[in-house]
Amino acid sequence: MKLAAISDYLSKHYSLKDVIEKYGISSTSVLRKWIRDYNGHKEIQGSGGRRNAMNKGRKTTW
Repeated sequence: MKLAAISDYLSKHYSLKDVIEKYGISSTSVLRKWIRDYNGHKEIQGSGGRRNAMNKGRKTTW
C-alpha cells in the first residue's frame, strides 16, 4: 500500500491530498516521510501494527 501511494504521487497524476484520501493515510506529513525514505533508498516496511508497550511488567498482588 505504501509503495502504491508513493508511486501514485510520483507519477504526478495525484496531489498529496488526493493520495492520502485515496489510501486513507492520516496526514500529508506521513506520506512525505514515506516519499523521503523512498527517495533516500531506505527500505519501505509495511505497518506491523502497534506493539504492546507493557510486555514485561512487574508482578503485583492485591
